Amino acid sequence: MNWFKKLKVENLYHQQFHKDAREGIKDIMRNGFHQSVKSVMITKSGELKPVEIKSRALKSTHNKFLGTLTVVRPLGENDILPDVAGLKP
Repeated sequence: MNWFKKLKVENLYHQQFHKDAREGIKDIMRNGFHQSVKSVMITKSGELKPVEIKSRALKSTHNKFLGTLTVVRPLGENDILPDVAGLKP
């Protein structure tokens, strides 16, 4: 699990979504959560996967931001997908 803690936005999201991911983290730190968002993540093997993401802030007993608790759901054919046509890892 320690390998996961070292990952950066650039390792997790397609470059088209880097700015949105960083803004989302700031929003979580400020508000404690962010609304459900659709994005494209990169798998360990480099494959692009359309996903839905929901996150909440994890805070200490002294209200210090520690990180996020994030649920990532793969999107299927029946979901409204982000436009991934032509994207390359």
